[in-house]
Amino acid sequence: IRDRNASLEFTSGFMDVVKGVVFETDLMAHFDVSEKQYIEMITGKTASLFRAAAKMGAIYAKGTREQIEALASFATNAGIAFQLVDDIIGTFGDKSKTGKSIDSDIKEGKKTILLIKAIENADQEQKKILSNVVGNRNASPEDIEKVRRIMKETHALEYAKQKRVRVTNVAGYSTKSVAQHTFSMLFYLLEQMRYYDEYVKNGNWERDKLFTHISHPFYEISSKKWGIIGMGAIGQEVAKIATAFGLSLIHI
Repeated sequence: IRDRNASLEFTSGFMDVVKGVVFETDLMAHFDVSEKQYIEMITGKTASLFRAAAKMGAIYAKGTREQIEALASFATNAGIAFQLVDDIIGTFGDKSKTGKSIDSDIKEGKKTILLIKAIENADQEQKKILSNVVGNRNASPEDIEKVRRIMKETHALEYAKQKRVRVTNVAGYSTKSVAQHTFSMLFYLLEQMRYYDEYVKNGNWERDKLFTHISHPFYEISSKKWGIIGMGAIGQEVAKIATAFGLSLIHI
């Protein structure tokens, strides 16, 4: 990344994604989650990636500050809308068309907009079912169907549709590019590319008395452990690349 401002946006965006994923993991441990918390979480784990990509593009295109911020705002909202659609597809989608699991979100206990509204509107008996099934990795297909039925009965699915988000997807769309981006972020941070880029450009490398620079070491990823949450099409593609690099996989 040659532009310093673009580099800063990349780093900031990456950290926001990490924070969002950590926040999502924390929310999975709680039964009652507010829609406000949900929006905060997906703004971090998903929308921040859209935002960073848009701002970096605008920076390289020599956009004005107003143009950069306008694109950032648009991309943030697009990212939120994307995640809303993805959540719905993750429970009510057609796996044969999307390649995405339709029970993993429920089994993993992910706090989607569907689950949040279902819990909010459910009666005591429905809440009992949701409490027993959501987050249970051994839940049966019948149990999963009970949760889907409750999401319909409590108007959770209808609520999502009222947000005017079209529920659709294309199988394989951007799967490889997202997997590629995952590893580009890994190598950028692991191999401290920003530090070494500046180290060479500011002339320190030429002035160094040693033939190599050892103050900022980086490490091989071979034989290290790589964790994946969710083994949909993207998770499987990431796992394939990780295996090629000799990483040991842990997935849930």
